[in-house]
Amino acid sequence: MRKSKKQMNSSSRTFRMLVATFTCARMVSMVSFAPIALAAPDAGAATVQESSLSIQKFVDLTNVSREAVGLPDLRLSAQLDAAAEAHAQDMIARHYWGHYGPNGNETPWHFISATGYTYTVAGENLARGFNSPEEITTAWLRSPEHAANLLSNRYTEVGFATATTYDDQGRQIILTVQMFGSR
Repeated sequence: MRKSKKQMNSSSRTFRMLVATFTCARMVSMVSFAPIALAAPDAGAATVQESSLSIQKFVDLTNVSREAVGLPDLRLSAQLDAAAEAHAQDMIARHYWGHYGPNGNETPWHFISATGYTYTVAGENLARGFNSPEEITTAWLRSPEHAANLLSNRYTEVGFATATTYDDQGRQIILTVQMFGSR
């Protein structure tokens, strides 16, 4: 596992954004970081909304970045999309933020394997608090750990999910999950 990185407040932001990355080959031990709690839902308030962020835009930006350094495009995988969606929804439903769920069993590998995707190597990038695929991709590329995942020649497929929730002050927060894999 790679260490999480906190994105510093920019002049246009009033709260901190956390971006995390995770990569692992099968059977490599993993180290956790402390999760950040997402707000508990208000009575009657919707806590999960489909984000308006375009998955195809994420794929395009990822592949343009890879092409710029001579790497082949990643294919969009429905199974990795499903794994990313399941992880995003689990984080919201159980009010945590990170690669591990509250009891430590819900790892990226759990979500990927649950879709039937049999991987030889897999990885995950997370983003929280960004508002566009361009912002998120730029932040990932500026982080050595995220860029290592995004620009790895080990991966052949990618999946994405975005979900909207709210922090404890009622501010909208967009979570983005990027899953990588090779069979």
